[in-house]
Amino acid sequence: MNIAIIHDGFPGGGAERISADIADYLAGFPGNHYKVFVYCKHWKKEKMTARMHETMTIRTCLHSLLGRYRDVLNYIRKDKIDIVLQSSNYLHGIRSIQKKTGVRVIFANHGKPFWQQYTLTVNMARRHPFLWKHWLEKRYIEKGEAYRKAVKKTRKWYDRCDIYTVLCEAYKTETAAGLGIDLEKSHIRAIENSEKPVKEICWKKEKIILYSGRIVYDIKRIDRLLRIWKRIQHELPDWKMMFVGDGPGMKMCRNIVATEQLERVSFEGFHTDLTPYYRKASIVCLTSESEGWPLSMTEAQAHGCIPVAFDCCSGIREVISEDRSCGFLVPPFDEEAYARTLLQIIRMPEEQQMNVRKAAVLRRLEYTPDVIYRKWKDLFDELY
Repeated sequence: MNIAIIHDGFPGGGAERISADIADYLAGFPGNHYKVFVYCKHWKKEKMTARMHETMTIRTCLHSLLGRYRDVLNYIRKDKIDIVLQSSNYLHGIRSIQKKTGVRVIFANHGKPFWQQYTLTVNMARRHPFLWKHWLEKRYIEKGEAYRKAVKKTRKWYDRCDIYTVLCEAYKTETAAGLGIDLEKSHIRAIENSEKPVKEICWKKEKIILYSGRIVYDIKRIDRLLRIWKRIQHELPDWKMMFVGDGPGMKMCRNIVATEQLERVSFEGFHTDLTPYYRKASIVCLTSESEGWPLSMTEAQAHGCIPVAFDCCSGIREVISEDRSCGFLVPPFDEEAYARTLLQIIRMPEEQQMNVRKAAVLRRLEYTPDVIYRKWKDLFDELY
């Protein structure tokens, strides 16, 4: 069976990590029965691991819509692809490709249902600031134009695939309700993201608050975390804030650090292996506007760190849980409450902190690769 996974750039963030893990899992079956190809516009060769080179073949495509369509069509024929997995972004012309090649199509939504509404609002506010302030904001947010556009886009993607996957059972219900379809008759499937168990967890943590992930503004909203740090930095003179990752928002973040005179903040850049940072970090933070199933939170739990995030979606709620046993949820998007939560965690007795860390590790054992990627394999086998 030959499987092609479509990405804009590879490797990259969480969705790309899941694709690499799927390829790694399928490579373990005898007889080389499964072959995985990645078709992408941007191939970041310097970020490829040796294992990625072993388990998948990378093909680059032209950036233009027509050029990308032609490249993907030709690759599908050349590689004798049976199943195309689209990851988060819709490939224009997929219906035509299906008719010409007979491939089966899976669309994997790695965000929360109808996440596009947030990107639409941010992009519109950025491109047309005057119109946004005087007219478009009310239209897009108060009158729900952004949500309606997101539903329309999701419906198009749903109608043009054989299987539409989401990241948890709650997202199945939310997606079906938003699209106005019968959940029982739909082709929506829930497959969570996995997390590999950590063999040697470092329980002796340092006084580090960590962010790991893409450095982008519109969804990740790292500016919030920097403002939160400003609130508490003087109460924590022996603590520091570390950012691991890269992206177009880096300049903005450095400007905030400089203008707000933030102390003990470091930007560590992109790292393929985040283990050294998770081993040291006490707390891992997320201040996103929207998330699907945040891998930085699951990675933190697997390493015995305490995760903190805004309660902005069902996926985060499922990862962290609402009872504060294995992490902390903060009402969205209350930066003052977030700052209080960080101080509360830091001031907790060591035994209480350790109970949260151990509960977080146990939580992740429910989502091991053997459990999750078996679901992907079963799905591929069903369509083949």
